[in-house]
Amino acid sequence: MDGWKLEKKIIGVVGPDLLLSSGGAINHSISVMSELRNDFKFIFLPNPYFMKKFKNNRQLVLDKIQKLGEFQIEVPHIFLEALENMSSVSDLVEGYSQIHMDALFDFDYHFPLEIPDFPNLIARKTGLSLGVCLQGLSDYPIMPVAFLRRTIKLLLSSGNFLVIMYSFYQYLSRLSLVRRISRSKQIRMVLTVNNQFERNVRIRGKEVHKLYPGNGFLNPETKFNLPQHGLLTGKRNNKIIFFARLSYGKGIFDLKSILEILFRKGNFAVTIIGRFDHAIEERLFKRHFSRYLRSGLVKYKGYVRDDDLYQEIANSKLMIYPSHSDAYSIAVMQALAMNTPVVAYDIPGLSIYKDIKAVRLVREFDYKSMADEALSLLKMENVSDLFDDHTRKFIEEHTWHNVALQYKKYFTDIYL
Repeated sequence: MDGWKLEKKIIGVVGPDLLLSSGGAINHSISVMSELRNDFKFIFLPNPYFMKKFKNNRQLVLDKIQKLGEFQIEVPHIFLEALENMSSVSDLVEGYSQIHMDALFDFDYHFPLEIPDFPNLIARKTGLSLGVCLQGLSDYPIMPVAFLRRTIKLLLSSGNFLVIMYSFYQYLSRLSLVRRISRSKQIRMVLTVNNQFERNVRIRGKEVHKLYPGNGFLNPETKFNLPQHGLLTGKRNNKIIFFARLSYGKGIFDLKSILEILFRKGNFAVTIIGRFDHAIEERLFKRHFSRYLRSGLVKYKGYVRDDDLYQEIANSKLMIYPSHSDAYSIAVMQALAMNTPVVAYDIPGLSIYKDIKAVRLVREFDYKSMADEALSLLKMENVSDLFDDHTRKFIEEHTWHNVALQYKKYFTDIYL
């Protein structure tokens, strides 16, 4: 028994891409593994079908591998060799299969339609059990009628005809992935952070376990304890903040329609923070928001470090978040942690916030209702009155430690 306690079981992590991707799923993955570093050994196996991308960004990849090492997340030496040499996909898969591991896990089972299913491939090759978490996969409706209605409205809000092509690609990709999960003999565990994932996808033949809490809100790199730095009690400006990946899926183009209604009723400062997913969306943003950017009513700050982001949230009176694509939303949790109320769409991934007084959920694409709710919050003398004991308890529950405890239970009970 003493030997069992001392031995760390080894989990091979096969997704998401921790080297060149960013966003909530990456933060989730690294935060959970960081919390469980004393319980399990994690070895990240970069997807060999992304090798060309890794080689084209070699220095960024090496820097990220070093960063992962700070959280005791290992990358196998065979990958570093492949980064320098002309190793084939099959050579890398074969090398991965020789590494001693006890199980495999994908923290965000979601990858391009045009490449092979690496997680299932390596599971078959090694004979190991595979577990998956549904994050990106469960944030988007794949019921045909809901999908078509949503695609048309997204086209109208963005003015970008490429939305049609991208939406159909997303639809086919998710449909394929759902079928793979249902049919896979290797996948023994399916988790999700989306409390109402059934409104978007249906998984047949597998039991899906819901994580609660599904996310924390502090990145492991954050250097300070927020309440101890006076951010929760500082002065709030009459300012609206929007922060996310800047894409049509996160509602950046809906924001313009909402602000048009608000600006007719008063002047408010608006700060937009985040990176664009695609160059065409950045060009459309600058065109759609040009008048507001020139006048100074809207300030675009791009990407900022977490410490600066929390400062921006803390001195804002409201967060507007017209996102169409979320499985849980760390962004909403970050706002609540800073006593900043949120107006958002009532989509499945945000249903977890429906009983929180500081979060107002409105029907998707209902710009007028979102503007009306925002205006009512902006008129409040003290928004901190919204943060009752129930809300504070909800926020306190959402730590990465509590999220990681659930993973520990599932890894132990089902895998090992």
